[in-house]
Amino acid sequence: MKDAADEAKKMRQTITGENNFYSTLPELRGPDIIVGGPPRTASTWLRGVLGKHPNVTVAKNEINSLHSIECGDLVSTLTIYSNQNTWKNTKSPPQLYCDKSPSYASMSENNIMMIHALFPNTKIILCKRNESDRLWSAIHHRMRQVNFIGNWIEFCTSDPYFIKTQLIDGHIDSHIVRWTSIFSNNNIIIIEYNDICNSPISSVNFVLNRLDIASIDELPKSQQTGILRRTQEQEVKKTPHDRPLNFIDVVHSIVESIKHPTPTPH
Repeated sequence: MKDAADEAKKMRQTITGENNFYSTLPELRGPDIIVGGPPRTASTWLRGVLGKHPNVTVAKNEINSLHSIECGDLVSTLTIYSNQNTWKNTKSPPQLYCDKSPSYASMSENNIMMIHALFPNTKIILCKRNESDRLWSAIHHRMRQVNFIGNWIEFCTSDPYFIKTQLIDGHIDSHIVRWTSIFSNNNIIIIEYNDICNSPISSVNFVLNRLDIASIDELPKSQQTGILRRTQEQEVKKTPHDRPLNFIDVVHSIVESIKHPTPTPH
């Protein structure tokens, strides 16, 4: 872990040191808050809650700008973040800028080092959920999106790429290890889906406290309304109870059967 952090520090010196092209940019502006998590972990909900806070401004869309850093396109990334049109609104007093994308959680170690080198004080919020519950939810969400006719097993068989991507992206514990090997614990905030569902207000206050901004009850009543409305929305999103106990095993067997199909007898 220390080696990765040291490497990130060296990378920052290379990128932003004197006589370097990037040191001449007018502002090395990046996100103050990065929210990531596999799909169906409430990361979108959390972005919505933060966007209602008077001290946070969120990006209008999932801009996925941080991925271009790994490709070496730093100028595009910095340009996007410095453009006020990127952000949903500008408020007073000065804001924390929040960028969210599910794919940020699964970034490579090299990309995370680049982010740390550029924006070492950024707070990273990683949303996690029991993998079986999350995958079950993701499959049924996708089935609704595409109006799939059939059961979940038929869906998994019909769209193996989606399932394999979900299995890779869903390994949140391994993703957390990469982030914590480079950013300090003070910069990492981990939030559990079940905690959000069971106690959304406490979960939000936990995040706000870690961001060092006013908790819900410290805000004027007029500014609490939007946040409280979003917390009430999340209270009903419990994990479905009809998930088969052997669900994950079945999914893996389907994926394996596609990778290694049974030979057709002659």
